[in-house]
Amino acid sequence: MPAGRILPLVLLALIGLLAPGRSAVAAQDAGAAGTERPRAPERFVVGVFEAPPFSEPVRGANGAMVWMGTAIQLFEAVAEDLGIEVEYRAGTEEEVLAALALGTIDACASPLAPTPARLRLFDFSHPFATVGLACALRAEDTMLDELGLLADGLVKASQRRTYLILLLALVVAAVLLWILERSRNDDFGSRRIHGFGSALWWAVVTLTTVGYGDKVPRTPAGRFVAGVWMLASLVLTSVFTATIVSSLTVGSLETVRVETPADLARLRVVAVPSSIAAYWLEGLGIEFTGASSLGEAVTRLARGECDAVVAPSIELRSATRGASDLVVGKAVFAEEYMCFGLSRRRGEEFGRRIDGALVARMSPAGGASALEAVEVAPLPGGGAPPANPSTETGSER
Repeated sequence: MPAGRILPLVLLALIGLLAPGRSAVAAQDAGAAGTERPRAPERFVVGVFEAPPFSEPVRGANGAMVWMGTAIQLFEAVAEDLGIEVEYRAGTEEEVLAALALGTIDACASPLAPTPARLRLFDFSHPFATVGLACALRAEDTMLDELGLLADGLVKASQRRTYLILLLALVVAAVLLWILERSRNDDFGSRRIHGFGSALWWAVVTLTTVGYGDKVPRTPAGRFVAGVWMLASLVLTSVFTATIVSSLTVGSLETVRVETPADLARLRVVAVPSSIAAYWLEGLGIEFTGASSLGEAVTRLARGECDAVVAPSIELRSATRGASDLVVGKAVFAEEYMCFGLSRRRGEEFGRRIDGALVARMSPAGGASALEAVEVAPLPGGGAPPANPSTETGSER
C-alpha cells in the first residue's frame, strides 16, 4: 500500500484510541462533581459547671445524670442556628475557667460575669441575663430565736411611726370625750382633772375592742365621738396587727440580719472560689471560706458550719428550694451581667457569630424552646486549675 494512504489511516486509528479516554475522564469528573460530600458541621467542646437554674445536673429517667438549665438551652439554640455540633464537658467552676483560658474547650455554657482578670484570659459573649448578689441564711428554729425575732420586730424603726399614730389617736379621743362628758358624767370626773385618766382608760379599752362597759358616755356629743372612735379603732387595730405580722414575716426567719456588705464582715461566709461572689468579697476585703460548688456551700450552711452563703440570688433561690430551714436575704449587694465565656483559640469571628445568633434569639421574635436535658462528659485532664486560680481566673458568674 502506498505510503500516502497509510499515514491517514494511522492518524484515524490514533484519534479513535484517544477519544474514549477523554470521554472517561470527563465522565469521571462529572461523577465526582455530582457525588461531592457536604462539609461536616463544626464541632465545639463546651464546658459547664453547676449554677442552678442556668445549668445543673439532674438524674434522668434511666438513672443517668444529665444536665439541664436555661443557659444550656440557650446555648443549644444558638448552636443550632449556627449549624454547629456541641460536645459538653462538666467540671467545677475553677476547672472550666482554667480549661477556657488554656483553650482546651471552646466555650462555657454556664453563666459567667466579666471581670478584669477574666478578660485577660478569654472573651465573653453578649450578656443574656442580669443577676444580683445576695446571701442565704439559716432560718429560726428555737423558741429563744423566735422570741428574739419578735422583740426585734416590735422595736424596729418602721414600727415607731405606728406607735406614734396610735398614741396620738388615743390622746385625741380621750381629750375630746373628757371635755364633752366631764360636766355631765360622773364616770369622767365631774370637772375634776383626774377624769382625764378615766377617759384615757375608756379610749384604750375601746381601741382593743374589749369594751368593759364600766365607763360609758351619756351625752349625744360624747356618744358621737365614741362611735367615731370605735370605727377608727377597728382600722387602727388592723393596721397595727398587719405591720407587726409583716415585720415578723419579712424580717423574718433570718437568724441574723444582713442588710449591707458590712454585716457580712462579722459572719462566717462561704462562697465558690473563682466565682463573681468571691471576686466581690475579695474586693471588699471580706474573708470567706471556699466551697467546690454552690450545692456544697448550701449543705454546709444547713449543717451550721457557716452563717451565710454569698452567690447570685437566682442561683441561691434555686439551690435552697425545698429547704425550709434556709432563707435567701432580701438585700441585693451588686448587679452583675451574665455572659457565655469564649476561648480566644477560635478567633474574633467565632465571637461575632455567637453574638449575632444570641441577640437574634433574645429578641421578641427569636422565640423560645422548652428545656431539654443534654448529656455531659467529665472535663479532660487539661482543665485542671492553675496553681493560683484566684488571681488567674478571677471570679464566677
